Amino acid sequence: VAPAVLVLKALAPEPTTTVSFFLMTAAVIYSISGILRLVRYTVTKPKLEADIEEVKKANAYFTGLPIPAGAMCAVSPILFLMSDDGLSIYATDYFERAVVAAATFVITGYFMISRWKFPSVKTLHIRVGSFQVVILTALVTAAILLLAVHHFALFLFAVSWGYLIASWALSMIRVASGKRLRALEDFDPEEDEDAPN
Repeated sequence: VAPAVLVLKALAPEPTTTVSFFLMTAAVIYSISGILRLVRYTVTKPKLEADIEEVKKANAYFTGLPIPAGAMCAVSPILFLMSDDGLSIYATDYFERAVVAAATFVITGYFMISRWKFPSVKTLHIRVGSFQVVILTALVTAAILLLAVHHFALFLFAVSWGYLIASWALSMIRVASGKRLRALEDFDPEEDEDAPN
């Protein structure tokens, strides 16, 4: 609920207007999607804990966009559009920001309740091969931190939407290839157990 409240407070829609109606509806869709995602996690967790292999899969990938990533995806476009970086690229007015916010809420809500796979950060295993790799990693990390400090809105937008788009694109490639690409096997969308055959 917090990301929806933050965006609505930032945009401050005028009550009883068409724009505020669509914006509030989209915010409610986003919030309900987040609740449904948490309910699905709570219901499936006891089933997973009984199977060690399923626990490993669950730790490696999320089914649906995780709530923290969904929150970043919901807030970052408006934060970016209202920042100096966003205004220097394209100055948006209130109506354009409201349309972007409403579309963002609906898209993010869909991905949170979807069965698309999203990789977990827990699966990252960084191996240090040499001292040069350590130095290069430190320099890249410092550059990323500087970017995050001085261009936070742009950084948050790029990271959150980059994660969503890259994960979804890998799943789409796997589905479009007829599931022949074994390298992307982990990105198969999870099938709905309750769906009729």
